[in-house]
Amino acid sequence: MSSFDYFKICKECDDEECCKEPYYAFLSKIEILKIKEYLLANKFEKKFQNFISKGNFTYNDEKTEVFSIKKDKGKCIFLKDNRFCMIQNVKPLDCRQWPLTFDYLEKEDKLIIYRGVCPLSDVLDENWIKSMIEIIKKEVKNWPLQDLAAYTSYDRDDTLREIKIFENFLGIKDK
Repeated sequence: MSSFDYFKICKECDDEECCKEPYYAFLSKIEILKIKEYLLANKFEKKFQNFISKGNFTYNDEKTEVFSIKKDKGKCIFLKDNRFCMIQNVKPLDCRQWPLTFDYLEKEDKLIIYRGVCPLSDVLDENWIKSMIEIIKKEVKNWPLQDLAAYTSYDRDDTLREIKIFENFLGIKDK
């Protein structure tokens, strides 16, 4: 794999929206637990312990909660001024995968991977993209269906480019 400095690109980027409004960092229930453990183990200040922003989402005619990372003054509470992430070691998939993202279409049992518009999109190594797609597939297979549906319900940027489709992703289409 060719090497490039992912963080250098992010630090020098002038995109004022990355890790900020209007975007949200979706949290699966599994990721919430990992982040909580990390914050406790690393003795983060109390203000970071309450990092979850809650919303409501309707799934199968039932209201459920949907979670994202809180923001402070419009930016992720874990984003340092130098654009580095304070929870780099346990960042949620939504953050780690960018500039890739996905949708899950439950009725069709289809996972669609997209590439977003970002300076990283032009320099990402194809091996990184392939390995991140495998990480996405592996991790979201462990998410409850309501988390997949909630993630997919978030507003999407109309500049996303579809790069891969996985049919019969969870094997539930005909069940």
